[in-house]
Amino acid sequence: MTPATDAERVEKGFVASEFAERLAREGPERLRGPLREWLRANGARRDASFVYCAWLSATHEPQVVRRAIGAWIERHGGDDAARFVYAAWLAAEGERTVVREAIGRWLATHGEDPAARFVLVAWLMATKDPLAFVVEIDRWLLVHADEPDAHHVYVEWLRAGGEPGRVAGALVRWLAKHDRVEQAGWVYTEWLAASGELVRIERPVLGWLAAHGQSAMASFLYEAWLDHGGALRSIAEPVERWLCAHGGSVAASFVYRAWLSARGDPQSVRARIERWLAHHAAHPHARYVYHAWLMASDDVELVREPLREWLQVNSTIEDAQFVYVAWLRARGEHYLVRQPVREWIPLHGRRAAASFLYDAWLSTGGEPELVKEALVRWLELHDSSAQASYVLRAWLESGGEPAVVQSAFTKWMLRHGAAPGAWHLRRVWSKAHAVVSGGVEQPSTDPRLSASR
Repeated sequence: MTPATDAERVEKGFVASEFAERLAREGPERLRGPLREWLRANGARRDASFVYCAWLSATHEPQVVRRAIGAWIERHGGDDAARFVYAAWLAAEGERTVVREAIGRWLATHGEDPAARFVLVAWLMATKDPLAFVVEIDRWLLVHADEPDAHHVYVEWLRAGGEPGRVAGALVRWLAKHDRVEQAGWVYTEWLAASGELVRIERPVLGWLAAHGQSAMASFLYEAWLDHGGALRSIAEPVERWLCAHGGSVAASFVYRAWLSARGDPQSVRARIERWLAHHAAHPHARYVYHAWLMASDDVELVREPLREWLQVNSTIEDAQFVYVAWLRARGEHYLVRQPVREWIPLHGRRAAASFLYDAWLSTGGEPELVKEALVRWLELHDSSAQASYVLRAWLESGGEPAVVQSAFTKWMLRHGAAPGAWHLRRVWSKAHAVVSGGVEQPSTDPRLSASR
């Protein structure tokens, strides 16, 4: 038998329909070079689609096949099966420009086919651009609005930022047939998260909860309902039953947060939160529970000891500031968060949102010296922002020296001096000067500020 040539070995090893199996067996590192060689000779073959899909799904390395796939699309991009290549390319985060026009042409021919949803959904998931093919989506829904799998289109349209009203009519048709199937939970959740009208889905949601309210995925719907402003009384019983089954899970942190943020009774979940913290005190997601509890209740005793544990491992994450702010606003002791705040500031203290921490620290009696240098740096970056007024006022009312923030005060007043509330900051400034000048209130001597009074 004549030994196989290199080209024959490459061809044999890359029988397109078997490539996925070989890729799983040998791994992308060993196949990257041979793949390029195979594509140079065979990349435009119709069955090369199997190779492209297998490679993109397994590696998320679209650049390896970019040139070859472009040639394939020119020859076969209108084939019905091209939808698999488009979907795989988008899922692998390939450049949308490579397939944008080809997808448009494909949809012009196949856009009303049931399988067109694979391409539409892949585009929405990858690009978050609902308007690129909005006409094609309208056309597909006109034909398939109530088909079972249409829920994928509704969900991804809403997640991509699509206007809820655009698909409302089609969605109502879908719910008329599928309002209680498990997948409807995702449709309701995304509809509410996108600020869709509650009245359109309120009755179907309650019916769905009667059937699936104890499932793990129901937590997403409870959270969305509460965040949207849905009535507490409508879901109080389902939430209670869900917490009986899942109240100790990590996912329950989102339900506790949503319940408390929606002004649900803190006492109704206090015991459950106490048990939850006994197991998850240091979990990063516990920050949602600490923040929501402290904003809803002045009961700092429940979270004091668990919070100590959380601070040991999470004190410098960016979102920690919201826990600090809530603790301080709930009249928690400054000593508990003093060192964590000192460590957090060098990492995040210049961000715009740090204003909330400076304001809370100072307005609750924290010593100005701890935040003085960071506050000055923050004002240098944000002295013209609306938030700067709160930082300035907190600094002055806490006994901070006016001279430290003189420049920022002047710049803020020049920009916002005519705004409602500016008079209050001007009054606080005058009183702060009175303290350092022996009791005589003194307005700013900067003549430029006279015009803003």
